[in-house]
Amino acid sequence: MMKVALCNLSMLLLLLLLLLLAVTSIRPISEHEKPHSSFNQHKIVVPPVVVEPIPSVNSEIENVFNKFEARKK
Repeated sequence: MMKVALCNLSMLLLLLLLLLLAVTSIRPISEHEKPHSSFNQHKIVVPPVVVEPIPSVNSEIENVFNKFEARKK
């Protein structure tokens, strides 16, 4: 009988510990834990990416367009 009570008590303590851990990990971020404003000043500037046209694809498009224009006339 004593072993069952001790087992139940230890399970209850374990559940309370897990509940306490869950409550403390979900708490909202307080004012002193927020990042400082200087954190946002160090932004990485990425230059714009210039896409060079592919000559072979452009010439194919021009050929198709020229053929289409020739058929219209």
